[in-house]
Amino acid sequence: MRVTLYVTSVASFDSTTPATITPSVVKFLPGKQDSKIRLALKNVSDKVIEPKIVFEPTSILNIEMPKRALKAGEEEVIFVSVNDDFKDLKKRTSFTLSMSDTKDTRYTIPVEIGDFSRKRSPRSKAATASASSNKKVIRPTGSGKKSSGN
Repeated sequence: MRVTLYVTSVASFDSTTPATITPSVVKFLPGKQDSKIRLALKNVSDKVIEPKIVFEPTSILNIEMPKRALKAGEEEVIFVSVNDDFKDLKKRTSFTLSMSDTKDTRYTIPVEIGDFSRKRSPRSKAATASASSNKKVIRPTGSGKKSSGN
C-alpha cells in the first residue's frame, strides 16, 4: 500500500491567524494606573480585518480601538487605560476583541491592575513597570494552543 501526502508549509503559527497583538498581558502596577498602555495590533492574514470590542469591563477600563479596517500587513495601535472612577488597588480582568473575519476569530487580553507578583526585587520591578516589556504574542481565544499570557 502506498500513501501520498501533500503538505503546505507555514512559516509560523501566527501567520495562520488573522492578527497578532503584543504585548500579551496588560499590567498596571501601583502608581502607574493613570498611564495608557499601547498594544500593537497587526493584520498577518491576506484578508481585511475589522477589529471590534465584543467584551470590555467599562466600569474598569477605557479601550481606544483603531477607527478603520486593517488591510493585509497593516498595523494599528490599541490604547488601554484604567477608568478614573476605578479605585480598587488590585484587580484581574480582561477584554475581548473580534476580528470580524469569516471565522469570527476572537482574542481575549488579560489585564492586571496592581501588583500580582509574589516576590519582587528592584530589578524585577523595572522589568514589569509597563506592559511594553512583555513582547509575547496573543493567540486567538479557543485556538487550541495556550495563550502566551497563561
